[in-house]
Parts: sequence; structure tokens; C-alpha cells
Amino acid sequence: HPEYVDRLIFIGSVIEVRPICKLIVVLGEMFRYILPYKLIYNLAIMVIVPKRKASIDGSFYRNEFINMGRKKLIEWIEYLSVILDGKNVAEKLKGLEKEICFISGEYDKMFIKGAKKTAETLGQELVVMDNCTHICNNDNPEMFNKLMSEFLLCKVI
Repeated sequence: HPEYVDRLIFIGSVIEVRPICKLIVVLGEMFRYILPYKLIYNLAIMVIVPKRKASIDGSFYRNEFINMGRKKLIEWIEYLSVILDGKNVAEKLKGLEKEICFISGEYDKMFIKGAKKTAETLGQELVVMDNCTHICNNDNPEMFNKLMSEFLLCKVI
């Protein structure tokens, strides 16, 4: 219902998937009922949260993902499969005519390129948070809340 939305914020936008993520999704789809789900989560965490660079410890995300369980893993794989099937988020957003802000972490190597390309295609804004990973709102909640508030209150970010 676009009539109820004035502005959109995409956080850690999963818009376009890089080859390594595609491999994880394909393996996850093929072996989701065979492999221990913790193994698939650990593979995803190694890619999404690069330990060498991020200020946040990957174990936080690993524990959160593991606590989600097998059912959520399968939902996550199905969600990413939709993206892999070629559904173009930018095309869906083009006709919206709303202000959009994409917020990504500096170390979100998996999804930042897709967010950047989509923001450029739509003529919208991409904000890259320094020293943050894919889940930048957890890495630096104060900065994230400041950016979000400024965008929602029509201030320049």
C-alpha cells in the first residue's frame, strides 16, 4: 500500500547476491534436510561477517542464527532463492516515487554492490556506515538511529 508509505529505508539490503552467497544458497537448498543446519549457518557467517575487519564479533551473529533453528534456516534459503530467481528489486521500486535510503555496512561485502547499483539506478541515496558489517544497525546502533532519524525527518544525511 504505497499510499501509507512516505519514505523507505533498506538496511543491509539483500538485493543482488554475489557468487559465494549463491553457492551457499544452492548448497543449502540441496542439503537443507541432510546437513546440520549449524554448518550452513557457519558458512554464511564466515562470508557475511569478516572477522578480520569488523568491529563486531561474528560469534554474536553465529549464536543468533543458531538459536533460530532449522525452520528459520529453510525460510532464509527460500528467501534468498527468490532473489536468485531474478526478481529485480530496482524494477519493483522504480514506479514508487518515494524517497529511499539504503544503509549498508562498510564490510558488507556480500550485498553492498547490489544496494549501490540499485540506489544509483533509482537516483536514491546509499549511506555506508564505517566499520560495520551486514547488520549495521547492531554494529553501531547509535549511528544507525541518527542516520535513520535524519532521513525520516527530512534532514540531509
